[in-house]
Amino acid sequence: MNRTIDTAKDLGPSESARNDVKDAREAFVKAMDDDLNTADGIAAVFELVRRINTALADKEITKGDISVYLDEFTALTNVLGLLYNNSDDEIPSDILELLEQRKAARKAKDFALADKLRDEITSCGYIVEETRQGTVIKKA
Repeated sequence: MNRTIDTAKDLGPSESARNDVKDAREAFVKAMDDDLNTADGIAAVFELVRRINTALADKEITKGDISVYLDEFTALTNVLGLLYNNSDDEIPSDILELLEQRKAARKAKDFALADKLRDEITSCGYIVEETRQGTVIKKA
């Protein structure tokens, strides 16, 4: 989604995005008012996700559209405590630089330096994991 945000037009939300969000909220509230009908509530969230995905594929999407979609998605999923990683914890650039140095050291087979850099990253409060998909870093 970050790539889409970077390329989106810097305009406010469209009428279409506002209507999508309004429809999703109404369907969700109706489901919750119906004796806490979580199945229909989750269905409303999935319908919003379908509309968001359709909008993201459109080259005319605006930053305002993305903002209203993301805000509504976050609000609806938070009501039910659904697992949505809304982590605002960005990894600082100095930690990312250490990670890049570590990758270069591993590629050069300088494992002593790679271990030293991993220990430095760990001392800053981050965990470095090697997976099949590559190196993953996360807050400890």
